[in-house]
Amino acid sequence: MRPGKWWWALCTLFVAEIAAAFLLPNGKLHLLLTAALLGITLAALWWDNRRQQLRTTHEAPARQGNHLRMILLLLCLGMALAALFLQNSGAVLAMTGAFAAAALILLYRNMESLTGIPTDSPKHRTLLWVTLMDLLVLAFGMGATYLSSNGYLGKTGQEITAAAVILAVMLVGGNIAPKIPFNRYTGLRLPWTVRDADTWRLAHRVLGYVSFPLAFAYVALLLGGVGMETATLSVVILWVGIPGLLSYWMFRRKYP
Repeated sequence: MRPGKWWWALCTLFVAEIAAAFLLPNGKLHLLLTAALLGITLAALWWDNRRQQLRTTHEAPARQGNHLRMILLLLCLGMALAALFLQNSGAVLAMTGAFAAAALILLYRNMESLTGIPTDSPKHRTLLWVTLMDLLVLAFGMGATYLSSNGYLGKTGQEITAAAVILAVMLVGGNIAPKIPFNRYTGLRLPWTVRDADTWRLAHRVLGYVSFPLAFAYVALLLGGVGMETATLSVVILWVGIPGLLSYWMFRRKYP
């Protein structure tokens, strides 16, 4: 079967799965998983075909990077539109998850073209590792959201799952943050950190320093009886706010 026929076959299946998610408010897990998988497959298939065209025409690397950035922008726009306009929770979960996963896979497979960091560099491997971690968090979050929305997780189970995910992200992210190279796609991307390499490095060093103390503080707050929402909001604000404010102060001093 030619690639064009694969494309239309997958499109038909994808539309059918989304229609099923609309028609079945309490849709089955396999419907959501299939819809997400098909969305990812469509994006991967489209880009593989496009990449072959780029190789055939010997397109300039800069132009290839611009195409990739446009695709990432469209995927993010599709995710936002799905969250805003779809009414069925199953369809929202499937569509937003598919768009997000497709964007992460696109980033993973084309990291060198997007960031300009060579594949043999340790910085490149760091970015790939972070992107894989993002995919795992996304998959786990989608699964937990589905189980919670369909009553498979009680309130206690939801809180334990959410706390475990937040702790894992803080601990793993804090450990790897100082190693993340300056780029516009992965990391603490604030308006001032993505404009200056020194500001970027300071923000991620501070993020690494505060992650472990704040993770322990988070556990202490939860064990001390503080509400889940209050503890999570407080810790996350400090986790992002401390490196964000310090890096902004440095940026303003460097560029008054």
